[in-house]
Amino acid sequence: MTAKGSDPDKPAQPVNMLVKGDKLRLDVIPGTEATAALGKGFLLVRVADKKLDVVDETRKQVVEVDLSNSETMKRIQKAGSLGAHEHNAKQEPPPNPSKVTKTGNKETVAGYSCEDWEITGAKDNEKKASLCVANLPSTFFHIPLRGVPVDYGFAMELVDGQHFPLRLVSYDERTGTESARLEVTKIDAHPVDAAKLEIPAGYQTVDMMQMIQALSAGHVPGMPSGIPGMPPGLPGHP
Repeated sequence: MTAKGSDPDKPAQPVNMLVKGDKLRLDVIPGTEATAALGKGFLLVRVADKKLDVVDETRKQVVEVDLSNSETMKRIQKAGSLGAHEHNAKQEPPPNPSKVTKTGNKETVAGYSCEDWEITGAKDNEKKASLCVANLPSTFFHIPLRGVPVDYGFAMELVDGQHFPLRLVSYDERTGTESARLEVTKIDAHPVDAAKLEIPAGYQTVDMMQMIQALSAGHVPGMPSGIPGMPPGLPGHP
């Protein structure tokens, strides 16, 4: 795949995703905050175990999320809200739920047909993201999501194991301009070393719920700051 941010001076960066059976590994995207936080690392999704892991190869540590635990998602959302209020002097308005429009417009990405889905705010109708979604059996993308914030309810259909986004574009909520793009450029079927889709032996694992419960401490000892995907207010995210 290629990954492109909002900075026009920075070229698109190559990024690899490995798939074997019902496991998925996405390498850290170069030039992002995740690179600064993790150095060398990757995201691992284990569908059968219903786990998502952020693997930090530099520190030999893993942050694990139990995707089947609805309480985890609720606590993450709550912690993010608390963190946002701490960083804003006045109360933020309630989140604007998203709505999905399947446009029927078909494109070809990486040699596969996909349909454009538009994600907009249900109240303000402002574009948040666009995806080009292929109807591809994808056992590795059949991810159980419970307690998902209403703003991301559209993800339930996207991760049903029958769809896969070949392109994702997000837009700046203030300016409406493109802020990031991730696009598949080639799907290459070849043997994959199973060890690349496992947590390396000897790594320290920290459960996401444990991190949430450590909010009052402000930081979990030994864990890196700026872990990608964490909402504001969680340890490891400013």
